[in-house]
Amino acid sequence: MHASMRVYSPVSRLRARWPRGTRSRMPPRPAPALIACLLGSTLAAQAALFSASATIEEGDTTYDGQDIIVSNCTLTVNGPHAFASLSLIHNATLAHTACTDEQVYAIDLTISGALTLDASSKIDVTGRGFRAGRTAGNSSVGGATWPSGGSYGGLGAGSSANKTYGDFRNPVEPGSGSSNVSGGGLIRITAGSAVVDGVIRANGANGGYDYP
Repeated sequence: MHASMRVYSPVSRLRARWPRGTRSRMPPRPAPALIACLLGSTLAAQAALFSASATIEEGDTTYDGQDIIVSNCTLTVNGPHAFASLSLIHNATLAHTACTDEQVYAIDLTISGALTLDASSKIDVTGRGFRAGRTAGNSSVGGATWPSGGSYGGLGAGSSANKTYGDFRNPVEPGSGSSNVSGGGLIRITAGSAVVDGVIRANGANGGYDYP
């Protein structure tokens, strides 16, 4: 869904209201270059407003380069995308699709302008990382086994957690699953500026001691 400004001609609106017999007092018509400039600045104000939950898949460049506004819904964004700005307002959520045994997903955004989260909104990929028993490379080899937690930069609880991997300063893979629940997802965002009054989460799912 797109939100954009409607273009009006200042000249035509003035002429519609100009009284008879005073045409000679009309202001000069704007030059073509000025009209082009006005139109260009108006069209540049276009933004994509999401007010119902939607998904932008990896490789879909429909919204790249635009100002993105998410309001009172969940926007799922998979893979690398470049936006002019991103605003999450009124209980909005940004997430990526949960990883599967065959496919790894992540949020990977480059935002030339501002990233803005109001206090009611969040970026949340909790429980969307590698599945239970899976670890780096989306492999089950070396994954956590019962009854242990999953590891990433720190070692998971239990005697049979998977080995640590990755760099908290530059994460490039999701978190590992424990022996029975999925790990946290992956968020990578580079922005020109950021105002974060909401929360950003990439926690593992809540596990338990029930055998999977």
